[in-house]
Amino acid sequence: LISIKCNNIDINVELKGKLVIPDNASAANIIISLNGQEYETITKVDGSFVFPSIPPGIYLLDVLSVRYTFPQMKVRISDKDIDNNNIKSKVTVIEYKYPGAKKIPYNNEYLLLTALYPNEYFQVHPPFSIIGWVTGNPMILMMLGSLVIILYFPSLLEGIDPEVLKEYQKDLQNKDEKSIDENKMVE
Repeated sequence: LISIKCNNIDINVELKGKLVIPDNASAANIIISLNGQEYETITKVDGSFVFPSIPPGIYLLDVLSVRYTFPQMKVRISDKDIDNNNIKSKVTVIEYKYPGAKKIPYNNEYLLLTALYPNEYFQVHPPFSIIGWVTGNPMILMMLGSLVIILYFPSLLEGIDPEVLKEYQKDLQNKDEKSIDENKMVE
């Protein structure tokens, strides 16, 4: 993971790693960037990558893949001891599986990024079903409700006593006559 080069006091680190895709798909020619394309590299055929000379600092490692989503990694490169030409560098890596996820310290010397899931850009259209069509459309529900009322009410009237039915019909006629008389008065 770390390759230290001394140019007076400057320390540059070489970051190495590999992309892994669970279904053994090719991880070749995928762009990997540090700090939003400040530093970029492209993966080899086997999925490995190298950033040859990275100065100390804090970097966000992103995998720019169209087909798969990879976790982000925060890479911190810091100089530790610089005395008597003994130069040490420390690299700390924190992995973020997705935005807002718990930070996971990464302790491996070789960065190994595994694809989380394949990207799906299109929704699969659900197949046609009568139940979905009826329950998903309020107009259909209203039409079916009206149809039930139209078909069910006459059967309710068949069970009514004939005398009660005649009284009900007389009441309806009286109400109709009253409403006609009221309309004539208003005019």
